[in-house]
Amino acid sequence: MKNRSKFIGDNSGGLGGSVGLDRRTFLLASAAVASSLVARPSFASEYPDAPVHLVVSTGAGSGTDIIGRVVAKQLTQQLGTPFVVENHTGAGGIVGNEFVAQSKPDGYTGLIMDTGMAITANMYRSLPYDSLSDFTPITQISRVPTVLVVNPSLNIKTLKDLIDYAHANPGKLNYGSSGVGGSIQCYFERFKAAAKVDIKHIPYDGGSTMMAAALRNDVQLLMTAVATTKSYVKSGQFLPLAVTAEKDRVPSMPDVPTMAEAGLPNMAIYSWSGLGGPKGLSNDIADKLHLEVAKALADPTVKAWFTAQDTETVGSSPDEFSKFFKNEVDSWQQVIKEANIPTQG
Repeated sequence: MKNRSKFIGDNSGGLGGSVGLDRRTFLLASAAVASSLVARPSFASEYPDAPVHLVVSTGAGSGTDIIGRVVAKQLTQQLGTPFVVENHTGAGGIVGNEFVAQSKPDGYTGLIMDTGMAITANMYRSLPYDSLSDFTPITQISRVPTVLVVNPSLNIKTLKDLIDYAHANPGKLNYGSSGVGGSIQCYFERFKAAAKVDIKHIPYDGGSTMMAAALRNDVQLLMTAVATTKSYVKSGQFLPLAVTAEKDRVPSMPDVPTMAEAGLPNMAIYSWSGLGGPKGLSNDIADKLHLEVAKALADPTVKAWFTAQDTETVGSSPDEFSKFFKNEVDSWQQVIKEANIPTQG
């Protein structure tokens, strides 16, 4: 096809004249070739004809894992081919990411990407893959804002109260995270820079121990996904001060203002998930997967599930998701650098 295009271009002055074809013969031949190309099925139209493995770099039961399984189940129903979630955990997500980066780009190994991947890209001086060039972003699946909560014993009712208290008592408040260099620490460091406050970081060895510490009041502040703290807010164990939604309030917390409404603009922070694959994945397959995921997210049952989690569905194009992911990597790089969060080897 490439040679044919070159030949036509070289003879634009006299259609086929140099090889003895008259105009009618040339047009008939061109039509026949075009017809055969349209009739021939593409590889993407036959894909997938074997199980597709979706790698999750976090543990079973994590938010990313659950989202991956919801989407995989719907894709299986739509395409009639199994989409199987596999957990490849370790080293803060690096193990699973590396597995996909080294996989064959045939569309049968995908990666459920998330916010942690963009942060990890900046937390390590050396990775066994390039976070931007060794993957093919396919589509952003979802995004959910975080919520800043305090222990009620602190007797702080608003975001302004918190900032005023922190200004008057530098270093007295502390916040918990599930580990050094994780997403929660990065969220809080961005908040500290925006509010110009001094709040100490207390890292724990996981989300459950962090949550237990906050409930005991060992740490006074948390900033996590809305779905993670919603039940604790409802029971009165945490008091929500603001959500990091870009514009609208969270439906399940209609009385809780956004950061911007509470006086702290430019604090839109979302935990997100997406679908990617190894570098070199064909545009045809990437486009097909994007369209199928978008269709899955529009399914009423799937849509209702995400809504119940206070999570927005996205379904962006490969190009849009690629630009979004690069922006996430760049944004968190700036936060990590300005906060002097130590990087690892």
